[in-house]
Amino acid sequence: MLIDTDRFKHINDLYGHSKGDEVLCALARTLESCARKGDLVFRWGGEEFVLLLPRTPLDTALSLAETIRVSVAKVSISGLPRFTVSIGVAHHEGNESIDELFKRVDDALYRAKNDGRNRVLAA
Repeated sequence: MLIDTDRFKHINDLYGHSKGDEVLCALARTLESCARKGDLVFRWGGEEFVLLLPRTPLDTALSLAETIRVSVAKVSISGLPRFTVSIGVAHHEGNESIDELFKRVDDALYRAKNDGRNRVLAA
């Protein structure tokens, strides 16, 4: 699953980089609290995070992604409006490379953002 903070550049530009850092830390804490034992959370760069869910069916991953999306929308940071995330989810197909998997999950994420943000889409 690939998670991207919606309108992060706007947050940095309007409220400053220290508030942007608070958003990233709050997102990381939320991801860690939603992750299950055995799941792996990584910062992917900028405002993106990856959550790897070993041996997890797609429907379970989508349910967890929706839980994350709702949980993030409830986060409160002093001096900031609430923020949201868009999430792309993909299940690794046995014959595809990691690059192909990440291309599919990245495409799903950007479809979610283009469809209005604050949503979860499967590849």
